[in-house]
Amino acid sequence: MAYFPTIDGHRIGLSISSSGTFVSLTLTERTAGAVLVELPAFVGDLASTTRGTIDERAGVVDLPAGTRQATITLRHDPPSES
Repeated sequence: MAYFPTIDGHRIGLSISSSGTFVSLTLTERTAGAVLVELPAFVGDLASTTRGTIDERAGVVDLPAGTRQATITLRHDPPSES
């Protein structure tokens, strides 16, 4: 994905991939502050993350400063494409 602006004026890149209920996030840079990842598919479906904390109700993963990679586990398989 493209580089996104941060609140301190820097930019970071984010790569997202998935397989079943696992979503892998990779950041291109270490950040000085937390990174919040909020996707509509996460709302009410977050089970766990290997780094940081989750807010399942809001669909937000809060990654701590310095995180470069995290794997998020969803509660349900995504809908299959027909």
